[in-house]
Amino acid sequence: ALAEAGLDAEPDLVLPGDFTEAAGVRAGRAILAMSERPTAVFAANDAMALGVLKALRDGGLSVPGDVALAGFDDVPVAEYVMPSLTTVHVPIQEMGARAVEAVLDAVCNRGGNGGPPAPISLPTRLVVRQSCGG
Repeated sequence: ALAEAGLDAEPDLVLPGDFTEAAGVRAGRAILAMSERPTAVFAANDAMALGVLKALRDGGLSVPGDVALAGFDDVPVAEYVMPSLTTVHVPIQEMGARAVEAVLDAVCNRGGNGGPPAPISLPTRLVVRQSCGG
């Protein structure tokens, strides 16, 4: 997406995380310490996005006024925090069901060919809420 927009990737803006709120807080604090802060943050999941939200607000920044914020998963609480979290919705129940089917196919040899399982693609959708100014 960066290349399509004619932008270069900036590795210093990719922060480590382990999909927890605490990792999001650490990333948010790192963002606060930057001399040139990003104007938008995308977290790998909603838990980290909520941690980033806490750190930025504790540091005196406004979301989305100073920094727009988005996560990934669309956990139920995303709609109820203030500001409500923009996120990417994924069909989590269907993902779980498909994963169980793939494991059963592999363990019980239900697939028949013994090869790796076929890739599965499920639809996602962007849910724009207040954390991005929606």
